[in-house]
Amino acid sequence: MDKQSSQIISLLRFPLMFMVLIVHSGSLIKGSYPFLYEIPKLLGDLIIPSYSFISGYLFFIKSPTFTIDNYKKSISRRAKTLLVPFLLWNLIPIFASIIVRIFRCLLGKQNFSDVFHYISSVDWPNLFWDHHYMDEQVYNMFGWPIKYTFTCDGPLWYMRDLIVICLFTPLIFWFIKKTRIWGLLLMSLLYLFSIYPYITIQFKTIYYFMIGAYFAINCKPMYFQPKYNFIIILTAATLFILTLLGFNKRPFEIFGFLSCFILAKVFISYYEGSKLYIIINNLGRYAFFAYALHQISIIELIKQGLLKVTSISLLAYFFVPIITFLLCSVLYIILKKYSPKVLSFLVGGRI
Repeated sequence: MDKQSSQIISLLRFPLMFMVLIVHSGSLIKGSYPFLYEIPKLLGDLIIPSYSFISGYLFFIKSPTFTIDNYKKSISRRAKTLLVPFLLWNLIPIFASIIVRIFRCLLGKQNFSDVFHYISSVDWPNLFWDHHYMDEQVYNMFGWPIKYTFTCDGPLWYMRDLIVICLFTPLIFWFIKKTRIWGLLLMSLLYLFSIYPYITIQFKTIYYFMIGAYFAINCKPMYFQPKYNFIIILTAATLFILTLLGFNKRPFEIFGFLSCFILAKVFISYYEGSKLYIIINNLGRYAFFAYALHQISIIELIKQGLLKVTSISLLAYFFVPIITFLLCSVLYIILKKYSPKVLSFLVGGRI
């Protein structure tokens, strides 16, 4: 991988993660400030395209020529960086609930039979697959319902998708090599017009992973020549406005996520080595930990706590992502100091 692509990936880790926190704080203003809610929500739609693109790019960039040995090595690495953290984080909420119930029993506020009832009621297999669903119904162009399902630790649905997609990378490699740009254009049409059936794995994840794979297999850096930058960013800005006015958001997604990488490259060219650049890069080390941890009660508790301090939901909305990230970062630092091996398992060795 070239130096600039590596720098872009490193730089984007914190901003993308912080946008997740902003989106997940949106319930504070959804009813009272609907237009203000739509803006970060729409920008938040660039998170999964960016993550998926990076994942597809990283899977193939070290071995753009597919071999069985390379596939085995890649899958083996991802068993540590993806599968182990995925399993642990989805079990943590359940075991935390069991521990809380045991303490309540010891305090005489609950019977031990309630603990056993809770354990037996847990849908253990679906902790890692379809643990709960989004209420909102989404339909494809044929009127077929497309449900969004989540793992026990909600945000980790993306890791679920990614683990499955990685297993099928031989098919992705074959498809890209055989169809070249035409196959990607076909996938783009299917995605733009929602021509796909319901499967648990989101088609969005597959589509953007394949774009990243295409770049890596064809040895292209994850940025464009400067002559294209203005056109892409202008198109993204225009589509952003149109989407706010009710236009299909998927064209904006495509140009918007490409703009993220362009803007990151421009930022690096101007600010590399500066204090701001170093701070953003350093904050990236906490990104995955905060991503996995924040919806295990933490962000909701902070929302409730801030609303008790201030009745102004808009003020709380601005502070919730900051406090959530700071708290997750502090917990990361404590774990790193006192239990680095546990932390290593939780973050896939990315300490």
